[in-house]
This record gives sequence, C-alpha cells and structure tokens, in this order.
Amino acid sequence: MFWYVSSSRSRTNQRPHMLQFAWQSTFTRSLELSPPKALSLGLLFVEPQCSSGSLSGAIGSESFDVKASKENLKKFFALISLSLTCNKRLLGFDPTFIDDQGPHTAIQIVTDTGTQELVIDHPHIFRAAGICGRGTTCWKAHLSVDERQTFLIKDSWQPKDRREEGVMLRDVTENNVPHVARYHHHEDVHVAGNSVDIESHVRRGANFQTCQTIKITDEPNDPQVPHGFINRVHRRLILKDVGQPIWTVDSPVHLLKALELKDMRPY
Repeated sequence: MFWYVSSSRSRTNQRPHMLQFAWQSTFTRSLELSPPKALSLGLLFVEPQCSSGSLSGAIGSESFDVKASKENLKKFFALISLSLTCNKRLLGFDPTFIDDQGPHTAIQIVTDTGTQELVIDHPHIFRAAGICGRGTTCWKAHLSVDERQTFLIKDSWQPKDRREEGVMLRDVTENNVPHVARYHHHEDVHVAGNSVDIESHVRRGANFQTCQTIKITDEPNDPQVPHGFINRVHRRLILKDVGQPIWTVDSPVHLLKALELKDMRPY
C-alpha cells in the first residue's frame, strides 16, 4: 500500500507523472517481498485517486476533491480506514503462502500421491527485475517431512492464451529426455476456488478497457511493439532438480567443465 502526497500545485496536468512514479517506485519495492505481491494499491493526493498496479500495468479510479463536500470527505476517511483494516489478500499478498512455519514460509500442493507441504528456503534463487511482465520468481524448497527432498518452485504471471510451461515439461519428463530438470507438479494458482488472473481477480472485473487512458509523455523504446492489455494468469511450476544460475559460475573454466559434465540444470 502506498500513499503519494503531492503539493497543492500538482494538478491534472501532472497526474500522469504522479501515477507513473507512484506505480513504478512502489510496485518495484513490492516485488522485493517474499513472496511478492500480486498487486499494489495506492492513494494519490491532493486529489485522492485509488490506484492499482500489477504486472499488466496500472489502473486508477476517478479523482475527487476532498474539500468540495462532506460526502467527499467521508469517502476519503473511508478509503483510509479500509486501507488500514482490510486483510492481506485485498492488499495484494498471496494467501497460498502459509506463514505459520516460524521464520519460514510454505505452500501446499495436491499431487497424485496426496497433499504435500513444501517449505521455502530463503532467499529466492531468481527474481525478474521488470515491473511489467511475467514477474518470474524462483525459490528452493524442501519437503516438510524430509529436508533431503529438494524442489524448485517457479511462480510467474503468464499470458492466459499461451500453452502452459508445466504441460511441456511434464511431456519431456515422461519421455525421459536427458539433461533437463525433472517435472514434479504444475498448477494455476487458485484463491477461494477461483483462478488468479489480472482481469477477474486482481482488477475484479473492472471495466478498464473502455475507460480514459492516461497518456505518458515518454515515448516507448519500440513504438511498433503493441501495448494492449495482456491478461496474465498466476502459474506455479515445481521441479525436482535445483540448478545453479549460470552467472554465478566462478570462471569460464568451471562453466565449460559443467557443460562438459552436463550438470547445468536449467530452471
């Protein structure tokens, strides 16, 4: 949750910059959390505007003048009260992560053999640096009843119309393809029985496709790349092998040796 306070001189012509700054700076910080947040909520002042930033961009409500009427003042206090008293899920935290493991966090998955609980070993192995995209994060984890059984958990927000990565890796594992990390489980993350995606879960069915678009003055790096809305779904992939990032190799000699031994397990 962020509150961005502007000076009294900051008005409508500066709102695009305010929204861009608040979303980029705060959502970037939220990605540093473990687990990362699915969205970040914010209020922009002097003209309060409730904003929601996610890996598909940011949307905002209509702004209103707090001083214009008592109704607007009540609305302002209601927003503040709700932001301070609502549960973690409404603030964007992932409720599928279990926090009752002391200093550790765990997730539960349902496989063919039953329910398994995986305890996450911090810190994360990899996290994408971008604030708009898949937001891939990888953790090493172990079975709660057997620390010797280690896994790699990969969370990402993938375009909903793309083929699932887990299905492809499952086929590879079933065909015994060598030198590829072994598949264990994959799923679309669900909360309260519903699939978690940007359009229906994060933005809760808001009619943002036909609303007014705030134009940012900065030109895109590649104007030919389409910038339409991409509905992303939260997907979780679990592998049986935990690899080492290629950029952590000490020297080119060690890298060549690892490639020769075929011990570089991708994730």
